[in-house]
Order: sequence, then structure tokens, then C-alpha cells
Amino acid sequence: MKKITLFSLLLTLCACEQPKLETYFITWNEDAQTRTPFYIKIYEDRAEISDKGQTQTWEKVSSRRTINKAYECFHGVLPTESLPSAELCFNIYINENIISPESIVYDKQINNDAVDAQVYAYEFGLPYESEYKPATQEEICIDKIEHLVYIKKSANNDFESLQIYTNEVQDTKNPNFFYLKTTDIPAEEAIKISPNWDYSNPKFYHNAPDWVIEDYEKDACETLERLNKYMENNNIKLNTLK
Repeated sequence: MKKITLFSLLLTLCACEQPKLETYFITWNEDAQTRTPFYIKIYEDRAEISDKGQTQTWEKVSSRRTINKAYECFHGVLPTESLPSAELCFNIYINENIISPESIVYDKQINNDAVDAQVYAYEFGLPYESEYKPATQEEICIDKIEHLVYIKKSANNDFESLQIYTNEVQDTKNPNFFYLKTTDIPAEEAIKISPNWDYSNPKFYHNAPDWVIEDYEKDACETLERLNKYMENNNIKLNTLK
């Protein structure tokens, strides 16, 4: 298996219709049988990758975010004789306005060696003005609720109840496996914590996938406060493994 190494070397910040990032990345060039620098320009909806006067346009195929980070991937073909197709992904650290390369994955085999995602820890990032805005207080509260509360459903995907994650437990037979223990929130208590948690017609707090605060989610911080108080009053303690 050939390792695919990805580095960023040069940055130029632009505005208006210009690319938001211009940089080099280095990856394996099947034609030249060597590592080769490719020049990349990143726009909001696409990327342009060039080498020796040839340019290919890559489309953005995925974009997702968490509270503090976004993950964007572009897909296309490298400007080489064999035109191998690949997916190139970046991490965007929203609060710091920093972008860092994550991985490049070829669609097909190279010299009969299967190539899968090669992910490396990067100790550097580059300034990047993204369209992502820092999380609002409501989004932060929703994120905390999502990490505390599990939506239990039946085999038919019907809602059954809400539960609180309480423990992350290591399997005694398999030390590499962990499972979560939960505690039920009774229906009469759930509706006290949030009117959205009426078991007869529940509505849930979610940031993903659209990151739009619905009207009913605007009480997320009050709900989180009542949830924490409920846990305190009922001696429900979190004890997750680090």
C-alpha cells in the first residue's frame, strides 16, 4: 500500500470572486512514480487543482460541521496522464478560522495496491475565512443536550422514551469495546424538563444536519438547566471514560 502524504505549503488570501484559499499539496503521482506537488484553489462550492499547466475542477461533495469544526471534501480527477479520481478532505476550525488538510483517497487501486484513507495528525493549520459562523449559545446548549440525552426507539423506529447517558462501560471480555449505560426519564418528568418532551407528541433538539434553530428549540438553554437540575436532584451522575 502506498502512503499518500498531504501537505500545505503556501497561502494567499483573496476576496470577492477570487478563491478563498490558494495552496500546494503533495501526493503520490502514479504517472511520475513520485510525490508531486499540486496547486489547489478552493472556492465555496468547488476546487481547482493544477499541475504543469493542466487544471481540473473538483466539486464539493460533502460538508458537515460540529460545534467548533467543519469537514469539507472535494472530488475530481488529478491533472495527470492517467487522470486518477480521488476525494480530498479538509478540517476547518471555525472559531480559529484555520483550515488543515485531513486526507486524500483515490477511487481506484494504484498499481494493484488498494489505497484507503490515509489520515495524519497535522501540527499546523492555515488561516482561512470560511462561511461558517461560531456557534450561538442556543446551538451550544443543543449540543450539550444531544450529548446527554438518548432518544430510544422501537424496532419499528417508533419513539419510546428519552434516556440519559450515565456511564461508558468497558467490556470485561473485550477491553477494546465500550458500551453506554442509560437511565430512563419518565414521561411525567420529561415534560417538566421541556414542553417539547411530551411523550405523546415529542420534538427533539438537533443541530445537524441543517444547523437551523427552530422556534421550539429556542428554549434549549432553559431546558439544559432544568435537565441538569433533574440529574442533580435524582443523583444521576455522569462517569464517562476519558
